[in-house]
Amino acid sequence: IALVARLIYLRWFKMFPPGDMFNFINIAQGIPDGVYPANERRLPFYPFLVLLAHSVLDWEYASLAIAVGASLAALAAIYALGRTLGFSKTALVALLLVLPTHPQVLTATRGYADTTLFALLPVTLLALFRARTWKGATLVGVLCGAMTLTRYEGSTAALVLLPLWFLFPAG
Repeated sequence: IALVARLIYLRWFKMFPPGDMFNFINIAQGIPDGVYPANERRLPFYPFLVLLAHSVLDWEYASLAIAVGASLAALAAIYALGRTLGFSKTALVALLLVLPTHPQVLTATRGYADTTLFALLPVTLLALFRARTWKGATLVGVLCGAMTLTRYEGSTAALVLLPLWFLFPAG
């Protein structure tokens, strides 16, 4: 259902192509040459993912595939997080409430970096609550770094999430 909702929204893509998506594509095209504009305010993780997806897809479709895939991954991570915390019925209800909302679906189909951050947040929380070894700590650190390199809000989220590692002892 979530994928169908996003495919329906994609029909507007040809009518109103998002300008910011093309900015991310320009950044991604410069990464292999080591070019990253000094005055660029956008962070490099999402353009790097677009560059990786471009090895399989055209630039515009690579950007959309990352955004749509991240939005679907966010929904799955929210559900898994709810199950991990013991709220399986609540997690399912929350997932169904988030599924059709206009801002979430529209953002997912515009090729923005927001959806990547929205996916990284619950995945990082999930890793935080599930993994309690040094490998888990490394994974949480890498995910916090990815959030920080995706959007500026990601650094704030990382600053909030990392202390949780110490507040909830292993066990």
